[in-house]
Amino acid sequence: MPVTTLPPHTETHDMNDLMSRMDNLVRFANDLEYRMSESGFGGVFAVAEQVRRIRQALDRVQTQEIQWARNEVESLIGILSEVGRSLDELNQVKMMFGDGAQPAYGSAEVGADGYVGG
Repeated sequence: MPVTTLPPHTETHDMNDLMSRMDNLVRFANDLEYRMSESGFGGVFAVAEQVRRIRQALDRVQTQEIQWARNEVESLIGILSEVGRSLDELNQVKMMFGDGAQPAYGSAEVGADGYVGG
């Protein structure tokens, strides 16, 4: 079976194109290395190592743990919202009876802990 060859000018053109593209890739790689170093990462290989370490750390955290924590946060937000609404209602009732009313027992001064002293 005969070997097919390209015309000489096509081979040269393809080789020149290949060399140009390779040069562009090398320039990009050098520039990328410089930019990563300038950003404090120590270059492309150091960035790759950081990514590997981050993946290892994240592998130690289970998706179920994250979901559990997220559900707990949502639940607490709901509970605290209810507490806030209850405090608003309590404040409205207090205002209905007069804002300056003193408790029947003791002093109405608020201490450093946020509670009314007795």
